[in-house]
Amino acid sequence: MAGKVYTVKPESSLINRPASHSSGYVKRLKPTVSKPTGQAERMEEENLKEVIIDYIEKGALLLLTLLFLVVSIFFAHKIYQYLIIKVEKNKLSQEYTYLTSEITRLTSREMLEEKAKKLGLRPPRENDIIRVR
Repeated sequence: MAGKVYTVKPESSLINRPASHSSGYVKRLKPTVSKPTGQAERMEEENLKEVIIDYIEKGALLLLTLLFLVVSIFFAHKIYQYLIIKVEKNKLSQEYTYLTSEITRLTSREMLEEKAKKLGLRPPRENDIIRVR
């Protein structure tokens, strides 16, 4: 019976008429069930909506934070790779410059003549050249 409210509305015909069971007219009370749609239920619904919205906002914030973290790590890794490649490029450029200057120095005429003298070589003379006809 909890939650049921019985309402009685007196009718004008019942007020003027004496209550007698012999006349065969008996007014029965009809129970009306009213749903608790009061302020308490509205507050519960609003609280539930607020809790759901709060969870959605926190979930979205968590996802955005994770996305930001992943993107930050990705860019940090790419910057790290870029810096490593840049350092290696500079190192290879310096090595190329050094090797180019060494090739130029070792193949120069003065260096070849010096190495030839150490080996006992000399420039060819006219008698050393044989012409074939």
